[in-house]
Amino acid sequence: MPGDFKHDLPAGAGSPDHRPGRVRRAWLALFLTAAVPGFSAEPPAYRHVAPLPAIRQAAAAAGLACEGLPPPTAREKMAPGDGVTVLVSLSKGAKLQQWLIDLAMAEPRAGDPLRTPNSARLYTSTGREFRFDGGSATIALAMLGPLAADAAGRKAATAPEVRRLRTHVSADYLALGLERVPAMMVAMRARRQREPNLPRGDMSIADQPFPAEVVARDAKTADVLGVTAADERAAIGSMLALQEFLQLASRTPGLQDVLMSVLDIPWWAIIRSGGKLNFNLEGLPMERELSPADWGLPASEKVYSSPFLLSINGKPSLIFQLALVAPKPPLTVCAGIIGLAAGAPDGTGPVLTFQVVAARTLP
Repeated sequence: MPGDFKHDLPAGAGSPDHRPGRVRRAWLALFLTAAVPGFSAEPPAYRHVAPLPAIRQAAAAAGLACEGLPPPTAREKMAPGDGVTVLVSLSKGAKLQQWLIDLAMAEPRAGDPLRTPNSARLYTSTGREFRFDGGSATIALAMLGPLAADAAGRKAATAPEVRRLRTHVSADYLALGLERVPAMMVAMRARRQREPNLPRGDMSIADQPFPAEVVARDAKTADVLGVTAADERAAIGSMLALQEFLQLASRTPGLQDVLMSVLDIPWWAIIRSGGKLNFNLEGLPMERELSPADWGLPASEKVYSSPFLLSINGKPSLIFQLALVAPKPPLTVCAGIIGLAAGAPDGTGPVLTFQVVAARTLP
């Protein structure tokens, strides 16, 4: 639900080793009332960076597109041939490096990694039950870079090394998208301005039903706020979609190294904890509607910004915002995430951005 929420699913939810009956709660504030305690920084601004000449040369040599974003289709599900191209830019001062990543749904073939289709059954403290089928799809990844401005005309641009990988994803989770949550938060913020006495509501999620007294309390608050089953499903679905997208990003060759360059990692805290990592992802109350024209989309498409704070072992380590649209094909491949701007919470260091610059579908 909209609000200050943590993308911490019940243990194993949406993964093959999910064990029903083991309760771990994920708390979501139903509607925004306060920011993350003690934190007021804002994420880096979106930077619509043009592809460097070296990237254009490398894309042409590798047969990858770096421009051309057609309107999303009316299809409900992605199909083989749907694909997007993402331009990743890492900038610090005048220094700029870029990568190009192509993600495309492909027909499965012998030798592809196997993955059991995910599914999840989750309960909310308002008394509702939701089932999600994971589905399965094969994604072909291709990545080239990094390239800087001085690489134009050199072998790195004219005959680039392209790293390729095929992987499986939960297609149904990607199709859930994330844009409905910031849309609801923007609407609720406007409502709170008109009705400042609206109660704050909290919803928890578990893999087994909640006690009757908890359901009675939270269901009453949800009714006052006008929270529907569709709202709750959208909130849970956004967590599943983001989780699947992050897993897909983690499999992209070289992308982890790029991300490490902007993470403010609390090494001493990690050493003291014996190398254990505790990740916590929280939504920040800075959602807003964006101009679709800035993202190469028609005016009929709604685009929203959704900011997040990632903490590692209790220390804020990355602040970022996502640009989100409805995950209509071919943008289902990226869960409707068409942009990102990320950096260290203290505002120092490099800024990482990416933007979907091209998309395609088969006729």
